[in-house]
Amino acid sequence: MRVVLLSIAAAGGLAGCTGRTPAASTAPASASIAPAPAPPSPADLAADLQAARQLPADVANFRVCRGSALDARDPAPLTLPAGVIFDSWGRKDGDERNPRLDADALKPDAVRYVVVLARPVTLTTAQPCAETVAQTAHSDLFEWRMPLVRKAQDLQFQITAVENHMAYPLTDRLGAVVKAGIVFGYPTADIGHPRQMREEN
Repeated sequence: MRVVLLSIAAAGGLAGCTGRTPAASTAPASASIAPAPAPPSPADLAADLQAARQLPADVANFRVCRGSALDARDPAPLTLPAGVIFDSWGRKDGDERNPRLDADALKPDAVRYVVVLARPVTLTTAQPCAETVAQTAHSDLFEWRMPLVRKAQDLQFQITAVENHMAYPLTDRLGAVVKAGIVFGYPTADIGHPRQMREEN
């Protein structure tokens, strides 16, 4: 299994972790955004892992929205398969189809949450948002180590990668959507059941 990271690498702190290109709505440094969550202690991380494993399985917990910019450039229905990866961009801020992404999420010491779709979801211009099932993603290589995303954290996520894709770089429609970063996600319940992401040798 391999994880293919599709966007251009952002800042030095994310190099080698996940590539992503901030959307046009990325908030400027002067924007008023709630502070990012503090890094958990090892004890908290262990407790979160235990809690993550005890959550209900196969229950919708992640609301996915196609960005409003996608309607004009590619109005056809968009199906995201299982294995699409979303990376956290701070706390929810603005319209869910055109959020203001927190530029502080690019800092090397930022706490990053990563989730992967466990079930496919289809988004249309008539129904631009829909719920599906997601799991937290774990990878030592990419330093994805947060086992639990709590709904109460009110985080927002941006599409950033695809697991186990057949080609690199992707040249199909899904690859173009990922590179543009114009699909967003929001937890509707706690997300856990960490899924180990592996690189293909």
